[in-house]
Order: sequence, then C-alpha cells, then structure tokens
Amino acid sequence: MPNGSAVAVISDGFWTRHFQRATDVIGRTLDIGTQRFTVIGVAPEGFTGTELGRVDVWLPMTATIHQIFSEADWQTNSNATYAHIFVRLRPGITLAQGAKEAERVLQNALGEEWYVKGRVARLTPLTTARTVNLGTSDRLMLLLAVMAAVVLLIAIANVASLLLARALRRRREVAVRLALGASRTQLVRWILTETFLLALFGGVGALLLAYWSGGAIRSLLFGDVSWTSSVFDHRLLIFAGIVVVVATLLAGLLPALETTRAELTTSLKAGAREGGGQRARARALLIVVQVALSTMLLVGAGLFLRSLSNVSALPLGVDTERVLTATLDLRAMGRTEEDIDLVMHTALDRVRALRGIAHAALASTIPFGPSLMLSIRIPGVELNPKVDAPFLNFIGRDYFASLGAHVIAGRDLTDADETHAAEPVAVVSATMARLFWKGASPLGSCIVIGNGTGPCVRIVGVVEDIHRQQVLEDPTAFLYVPLVQATTLAPDFHLDRFLVVRPSGDARAMIEPVRRAIQSAAPALPYATVQRIAEMRDVLSQLRQWRLGTTLFAAFGALALVLASIGLFGLISYNVASRTHEIGIRVALGGGPSSVAGTRR
Repeated sequence: MPNGSAVAVISDGFWTRHFQRATDVIGRTLDIGTQRFTVIGVAPEGFTGTELGRVDVWLPMTATIHQIFSEADWQTNSNATYAHIFVRLRPGITLAQGAKEAERVLQNALGEEWYVKGRVARLTPLTTARTVNLGTSDRLMLLLAVMAAVVLLIAIANVASLLLARALRRRREVAVRLALGASRTQLVRWILTETFLLALFGGVGALLLAYWSGGAIRSLLFGDVSWTSSVFDHRLLIFAGIVVVVATLLAGLLPALETTRAELTTSLKAGAREGGGQRARARALLIVVQVALSTMLLVGAGLFLRSLSNVSALPLGVDTERVLTATLDLRAMGRTEEDIDLVMHTALDRVRALRGIAHAALASTIPFGPSLMLSIRIPGVELNPKVDAPFLNFIGRDYFASLGAHVIAGRDLTDADETHAAEPVAVVSATMARLFWKGASPLGSCIVIGNGTGPCVRIVGVVEDIHRQQVLEDPTAFLYVPLVQATTLAPDFHLDRFLVVRPSGDARAMIEPVRRAIQSAAPALPYATVQRIAEMRDVLSQLRQWRLGTTLFAAFGALALVLASIGLFGLISYNVASRTHEIGIRVALGGGPSSVAGTRR
C-alpha cells in the first residue's frame, strides 16, 4: 500500500519508561516529527527486532517513506539500497532454495530492472547478520573459543602438575591403604572425587566471576548493544557442568593412575625425596606445555594488535580521528527543503566562524553513512545503466579539505560553482576515473546524470577514493556534484544535510562548541548530534573485532602466563622441599648458596 496507516508498536522498555506500564496504552498517540501515530501494540520484553541496539518504536515504512522519497514508485525503485527484506523460510526449505525463489519473485516484480547478468539474491541468516552488525565474525568467535580452551588446558595442566607433586607425598598413605585391602579402583575413584571437588569449586568460582564481571565486560566491549537478558542461562550452566567433568578427568586421571600403580613394598619404604625420575619429567613436561601455550596466546595478542594498527592506518580517504560530523532532523519537524537549506547554511557559517575550525562543509552523504546511487550517461562511452551507476554525493565547497581527502588531478569545487547560474561541474573518484575512462583522463568530459534528459555536467577534478560504508571494502565509483545542483539533478529525492567539520586542533574539544554554534542557527532546533567519524556506530562495530581480539588475547595470554608461573613455582617449591635432606648434606660439606642453587638433579 503506498500510504500506510499512522500506527506504532512500542517496546516494553518504552512502555515502562513513558507510560508506566499502563494497561490502557493501546489507542494512545505519539507525536513523532509532524505526524501523530496511534499505539496498536507493545513488543515482548527484550525484543529488538532485527537490531542489536535499543529500539523504542516501530513505524510502518509506508507511513514514513515520504520523508526520504518524494516519488510515488519507491516500492519498485531498484536503487532503493536503504531497504532490506526479511523472510521466514518454511520448514525444510534451504537458504539456496529460498534465494532461487527470491530471484524469481524479483524477476517477476521488476522485469527489466532485474535483467543484469550475474545479479543474484542472497539470503543471510539473521544471526549471521546480527554478528556482522556486532562487529564480530564467525572466525573471530572460533578463535576466542579456541583461546578460552587453551587457557583451560593450561589451568588443567597446572592442576595436574600440582596433583602429581602432591601424589608423591601420599605414596606411603596410598600404600598403607592398599596393604589394608583397598583396591586400586577404589583409590582411583577416591582421588578423582577429590579432583572433582576442586574442579567443582573452581567452576562455581568461575560462574560467580562471570556473574559479577559480565555486565562490566558487556559495557566495555559492546556498550552500544541493548542487553536485556542475564549473563546466565541454562545453556551456560550445562556447559559449565561439562567443563567441570572434563577438567576432573584430564587433571585427575594421570595423578590417580600414577599414584596407585606404584610397587607396594617400594612405596612403603620410600621417602618424600624419592619422587623423581619419570614423574618429575612428567611434571616438567606439563610446565613446558603451559609456557608454550601461554607464549602462543601472547603472540596471538601481538598479531591482533598489529592487525588493528594496520586497519587503523588504512587509507580511508577521511581522517576519522579529526573529522566531526553533525546532523539535524529538520525534516521530521515539517521544515521545507528551502527552509532546511537555509538553516544548514546558517549553521555552516556559524561553525566556520568558530576559532579552531580549519574547514567545514555541507554534504548530502558522508563516509560510513547513507548512500545515493543514480545512473549516468557518458557520450561516446558504452555503459550499462544498471551495473555502471555510480554513487552520488552533493557537496559544498571545502568538503574534501574537511575530510582530509586529496584532489589528485584537476581542481576542487569553488565558490563560483555554488550558484545556480554556474556551469554544472563535478569531481569523480579515482576508481570511477579508472573504470569509466579506462585510464584516459576524465577531465573535461561530459556526463549526464539521471534519466538522460538533464544538463551536461563537466568533470573538473579527480579525488582519491573515499570509503563508502566499510573499513575493508573495494573502492567504489563516486561522483561529487555541487549541492546547489541537487534540485535539478535529483528532484525526486529528499536529500539529507550533513555538516562535516575539521578542527585545527583536538576534535573532541570542539564537539560542544560546534553543537552550540549549530543550535544557535535558528530557534527551537532539535538536538544536534555531533561526533567524530571514528565514534560513529558503524565504524566502531567494524573495528570492534580487532579490538576485541587484541583485548581478549592479551588478557587471556597474561592469565595463562600467570598460571604457568604459578605451576613453575609449585614445581620448583616441591623439588626444593623434597631435596631438603640432600641440600642439608651439601651445605654441611661446605657447599655455598650459589653452588647449591645451581645444582642439577
């Protein structure tokens, strides 16, 4: 339906915060922008739909889409990259089968719009899509699981080493029990029971630590995710129980077997210092394994840190740390396009007047933000209008200087280009110049934007590639046109206005001055969101997997190293204690501390 009903479904949290869980909430109204929506339902507690972040209200797309598009056929627009389709597969239907059916439906619905060779439909499970939005990947999750398993193995090896040392002191006790009629099976069960109690206490301690620290870890690593469930659930408890049993067998079985298979007569006569040989070598081997695994984790942390450094140093075409972006939701207030343009230009002038601002500009899109794609025609160049449609950004003067991008050929846009009487000009990205002009210079070339009836737009410059939405992505074709030409070249679109600001000093220190300058541009303006590009949610989520890997690898590596050090300390302490008699004799015969400490056994 082209014009949907003005209805809304609210979240359980919104219902609690704003309606105090009133039972008569159904039928009440919400004023959102210039529209009034009627509440028709409340979502279950913890439900956020397809999003991981907090959602307060769900509105029909058909009732709000006119704020984005003015054209009536938005539902059949093949360039509507903002839209996502969610489907529920019938039982027994695979993703591949569902994708084939989706292609058939799109072919029937779009016809010629779907003819592009090689175009396919892909179905992605929601859990996978959410993982991508979370800034993690299946591979990273597997690495973290392996890392946790390695730390567990180190802890188990540590406990096994200590239990082996303890078992040597109990050989005489075990021998006495065997002499009194106890079977070796009974003794193994006895030792495993003691080990199980140790593992059980360790498991309970781990669960308590997870309960106390889970919220802090969530806030530190995933602060922008709406967590509604507890850290604990039945799956975690079952997994913890399995880990306790496995740890008991791995840590206690070897000491139990080593203790009970000793010769009875020899064990009854043996002293505490006679526990060397094969058992000492086994303990030493366990320590070597612990140190090796700890070193592996620390090396992994170093590799993740290097990867994070490399990703942070990628040439994105924008200085994410020093560039601020600002947005105002003026269209939701019912402001006309002319009024929005006037307010944003006033805000731009006031921001430029601030001390500490090097450059500032307006643009219809920004890196890692929304994108607009339009087909073009280049006289003399054969293009497929569906495949070769570049992304389009309407920009003002100083846009590239504000981002920190460099014009590599020709010139930048100037004040003379920002008038309706000026010749239509444009700047293209390096990738667009390479793909569309096949190595030849695009400067001076003419292109026609849209349906082919618009004016000839002359190319005056080539700018380095600026990443569109992903930190790791192939360069895309981008066309940059003066903002003043938007009403002529894209009349069917309600374009956003973003303010891009480059301070001369610390960007964080300029956030509040920039916000105050924007708010002063007109009375009763909505709250202006000002932030560094590096702090945008999409950027943070993409860098999160490297930061998460670096943080956890370093933390687990340090923990593993501490465990290995404790195990080594325990082994050396036991060896010293078991050789007290020998050391006393060496000292009595004149051996000094250095010679005794350096003696090998």
